[in-house]
Amino acid sequence: LWRWTGTAYAVAVTLSVAAVAGFLWSLRFYDGREFLGLRQLSEGNASVDDQESFQLSPLHRWVRHPWYFFALVIIWTRDMNASMLITAILMTLYFIIGSRLEERKLLRYHGEVYRRYRQRVPGLIPLPWKHLRADEAQALTGDAES
Repeated sequence: LWRWTGTAYAVAVTLSVAAVAGFLWSLRFYDGREFLGLRQLSEGNASVDDQESFQLSPLHRWVRHPWYFFALVIIWTRDMNASMLITAILMTLYFIIGSRLEERKLLRYHGEVYRRYRQRVPGLIPLPWKHLRADEAQALTGDAES
């Protein structure tokens, strides 16, 4: 259906590499053991409650679901044939639906603080005019601890 060539190819590769780098950089802001369930397993914790307090990494100031955003960049910067297009559409729908389900859970866990955060920061695609400054993010996380 389309093949990136010339300047478009360079842009697509640059965006893909930046997405992988962003994902790798973002790992330092997550508790990997918590994310994989290893902490809960080792502690014998079968609770479905959120194990962490409300926190915002630098990327979460720009987009609520940075890993989904990076995945979408990688998916949509590939050369596209019919089967890849179907896969890209289905994966995009998966991220949209998954993010909405995750939002419900986060609203239950973090309540009003998450609702305010959600009003200020886009879900899947960063918008330069809609983000939190560092002091605003710190104020929100401080409100969550109160």
